[in-house]
Amino acid sequence: VMAADVDMLLQGGSAVDGAIAALLCTFVVNPQSMGIGGGSIITIRDKTGKVKVYNFRETIPRRTLSYLVKTCKTSIPLFLFLVLGSQWIGIPGEFRGYEAIHNQYGRLRWSKLFEPTIKLARDDRLVFWTLSAFLCNNIRVNSFLLNPAVHLWSVWFTENLSWLSLK
Repeated sequence: VMAADVDMLLQGGSAVDGAIAALLCTFVVNPQSMGIGGGSIITIRDKTGKVKVYNFRETIPRRTLSYLVKTCKTSIPLFLFLVLGSQWIGIPGEFRGYEAIHNQYGRLRWSKLFEPTIKLARDDRLVFWTLSAFLCNNIRVNSFLLNPAVHLWSVWFTENLSWLSLK
């Protein structure tokens, strides 16, 4: 993952190119914590020393029911989640944010930044300890166990623990 940023710099890319390439690789090895469905807050210091903070967090639709936000608590009962869960879907900002900072500070082609991630996803098939631990946990919504027989690893692996094929 960390070689992606250095690789972009060695190809004449900017620090932002390297950062984006490394973050894209992180999606593969840490998908439970970040990825195309999320958002970012990014801080960039330019050549003059000026610091700028970019907020690319998820947003909610303008017509979101106001009572959803007003009644939000740290945990939602399972029955309420199943009824209202679809109303909590936000609009991801992650890729639009990367695109915006790339347009401003990037030097390499946009597609070039994805090459290390594509290679990692196709060739290396790494499962780091954090993802491994996450995959072996039961699926939960807050403190409610949805199905004790279903583990998240079953989404990606067969019963003999080989990778599922897209065929």
